[in-house]
Amino acid sequence: MNNWNYKLNGLIHDPVYKFLNIKGHEKLLGEINEKIGFTGKEENADPQASSMDRFLFPAERSNCSEDGRICQSFVGKDAVWKHSLGGSKVEIQNYKKISEREATDVFWALHQKFIEEMIDPIKDYKTPERHIDYKRMFLKLWWDLPKWTEKRLGTTLVPADTRMPNHSILDHLFITSALSGIKEPAFLFISIGPVQSFIASARKTVDLWAGSYLLSQLSLDCMLDIAEEFGPDAIVFPDLHKQKRVKEWIESKGIDLMDHETLSDFYASIPNKFLAIVENEDAEVLANKVRKNLKQRWQKLTDDAKVYFKSKGTLKDETLWDKQVKTFPEFYHSITKWPKTPEEFYQKFETYFNEKFDQRFESFHSTMEKITTKTKTYNLGIGAFYGLIFEMARRDLDAVKMTVPFESYTGKDGIDNDNLSGRFEHVVSIDEGDTKDKLNALDAIKRYCVEERYKDIVTNHFKKYGHVPSTDEIAIGWLLPDKIVPTKEDPNKKEGAKIGILLMDGDQMGKWISGQKAPKWEESFSDFTLNHNTFKNLIDEGFLRSQRFVYPAYHRAITSALTNFTTYVDEIVSKHGGLLIYAGGDDVMAFLPAFEVFACADELRKAFCGKDLKLKDVEFKDGFIFKSGTPVSQVMGLNASMSAGIAVGHYEYPLSELLKYAREAEHKAKENKESKEDEGRNAFALYTVRRSGQISFSSSKWDSPKDILKIAEEILEFTGKDRDEEKISPKLVKLLADREMYFEENNSKFSFTQDIKAVIDSKEVFEKYLDYLIEQRLSSKLSKDQKGKIKEEMSNYLKEFLETSNLDEDKMIKRTTLLNEMLFAKRGDNR
Repeated sequence: MNNWNYKLNGLIHDPVYKFLNIKGHEKLLGEINEKIGFTGKEENADPQASSMDRFLFPAERSNCSEDGRICQSFVGKDAVWKHSLGGSKVEIQNYKKISEREATDVFWALHQKFIEEMIDPIKDYKTPERHIDYKRMFLKLWWDLPKWTEKRLGTTLVPADTRMPNHSILDHLFITSALSGIKEPAFLFISIGPVQSFIASARKTVDLWAGSYLLSQLSLDCMLDIAEEFGPDAIVFPDLHKQKRVKEWIESKGIDLMDHETLSDFYASIPNKFLAIVENEDAEVLANKVRKNLKQRWQKLTDDAKVYFKSKGTLKDETLWDKQVKTFPEFYHSITKWPKTPEEFYQKFETYFNEKFDQRFESFHSTMEKITTKTKTYNLGIGAFYGLIFEMARRDLDAVKMTVPFESYTGKDGIDNDNLSGRFEHVVSIDEGDTKDKLNALDAIKRYCVEERYKDIVTNHFKKYGHVPSTDEIAIGWLLPDKIVPTKEDPNKKEGAKIGILLMDGDQMGKWISGQKAPKWEESFSDFTLNHNTFKNLIDEGFLRSQRFVYPAYHRAITSALTNFTTYVDEIVSKHGGLLIYAGGDDVMAFLPAFEVFACADELRKAFCGKDLKLKDVEFKDGFIFKSGTPVSQVMGLNASMSAGIAVGHYEYPLSELLKYAREAEHKAKENKESKEDEGRNAFALYTVRRSGQISFSSSKWDSPKDILKIAEEILEFTGKDRDEEKISPKLVKLLADREMYFEENNSKFSFTQDIKAVIDSKEVFEKYLDYLIEQRLSSKLSKDQKGKIKEEMSNYLKEFLETSNLDEDKMIKRTTLLNEMLFAKRGDNR
């Protein structure tokens, strides 16, 4: 692609501070173009991009008035941002405090800064042939613009259209630049796999990391192939900002970047499936080039690994090695050309969905008819149907996956299968003292990546520990921030140490990406717009309550939210003494001390949706990330949720088995339902494996209805980590779980086992029973005043945890079982 000049023009056609002076912003582009030597303009990209992310407002070609065009500012009381994924809104205090006149002054001051800091540094970029180097100009601005916006405007939450303050001007600029210079857009959808079978086959901690990391890097390589020709903005999702390798790719072209903030290069944060907007006539050639490059990179990697194991004398069968490596990776792609007109789209819609558009989406269709026929506005553009064209592309990719043949494989008889997955014959044998790994070629390549290809990345990541931490070191809490010291731990402490395996996964992410969880139309508009006469007279409630189609800024909002979440995952895991194995968007795997795993899981799910969490430098609240009290970016929002699977066992218990329990727990958490209407998910599940062989299971919703893990942690705080810290005997929890205690009152006895219904039917009796148990189990070391205070606090926590105001037997059994298993994780069986 040679249209980098048009892409650059698309990227800077609107200033990011446009909202401060909407009427005066258009005259600025000429000054910028003169400085960089740009001539000409791409006429179609801006309106096309606008039609994708925005509503076709009525009376757009009329003057601003109460009954004409809707015009508003984003200062004073109108400086309110609505979460891009729905569920909340927030005031942007920086602009709430200023008047429109002051906003104009800020606008011109920011423009001067933009020229000095963003345009002047690139104006002399030249190619080796001394032509203007628009590509390098574009790449620098594309990477630096979000950081500059946050730095100079105080937030990235600045609207592209003040009437729909739910998508950023950055979103609009990136989709405009992606479309600039493209005559016939098409979606190129690519998927690389398989995922689960490739990652899951592991014995060591680093095996798990290597599988997810390698797949992530192969996927990123494919994206960079597309970015080289069409720009990184062509990748609709995932968002490539903050990726270290993308930054290095840009810097390799001799570009000095302002923004040096990236995600750690240790984590697999790139998904195996991605979507790009490309020129239709180039799409097939480009896809084949990406496939060819992927195969060549994989072949080079497998050849290097084969030489490595041959040199060590551990390669047993080259023929089988060569056959096995051909089974990976699988590459699928689909190309979906965009219709040129709404009429062409309607025909295509009927072909894909077997029904007419105006019947399926009658409310949308009739609303657009009213707007275009009853007011002076623009024509409905094809961009308005972006979300449904995306759904066509998704179906096209699914169809390809059903029809592309797999690479056949025929092995040899008489050779033992590998001892990790059992999928292939083993071709590499590695003897490590007490352990002998028999690996197939794919698993051996992962081991090679750890030992050789990504050796520096692994070494640098674990530099502060001096080595890759072992499961026993994690279990005893050696990785806690105040514990990283080169001293030997008490062997008695290590003896009963337990490790917690934590798997977390965003709920219904497929539905989020496809748009089934997209916000309703009414959540997108400003309050000013919703109450404007022109809007109220034409737009009915039925339309406002209908769900929006997917749009580019929505996809960017999801991937940006996941990137923002990933940025803080390691900080949260490290805070709790854990080792993060991978953080890939909405997926997390971490190993933690068992006594920290629950608090970590609770904080991660709060960071994911942006709910009531404070870290060192930021606060998560109402779906947003706040810095110094100012909302600067978004996470998934209050309508999103995350589920967790936790497995707790002794550190010597086979890691592969604990991982199986954690995966099973995660699966059961997704199925956790508390009513017929409940869709499940938004929950956690726990397996505890005792050294006796006993395996216990418990689960709960995170908020059922309150923050259940936080309350449980408060209760267990009284039992301490050992006898020295006890304020209440941990046997209290065990007695509640076993339900064997008797309560004596007025010479009568209630058996908690036999007469449970009689007890729980009476809130007063049950609460007296709890108070009795607490009083009997208070530590003798406490003073009378301390006992009274702790009894009251513990009583309140237990009543809240067990919901004594609305008790039922099943709920009480589940809650007390959960509390008992959490106690085991924290203190073990010696209680």
